[in-house]
Amino acid sequence: MGTGFFITAPHLLPETPGVVIYFLAGLFSMPQVWVAKQWNLVLVNLNVMIAYALLFFK
Repeated sequence: MGTGFFITAPHLLPETPGVVIYFLAGLFSMPQVWVAKQWNLVLVNLNVMIAYALLFFK
């Protein structure tokens, strides 16, 4: 589901639904990459979640 959101979200930017979908994509992908211990992707997902949360609340 997270990967599908990552694929869909760029087409919805810069509108609010695209920002929310990017945040959800990072959130939904986090457990999978955490369990697989793919720490580089954990950091990428955290970066996505923080950046789009800040963009949403501005």
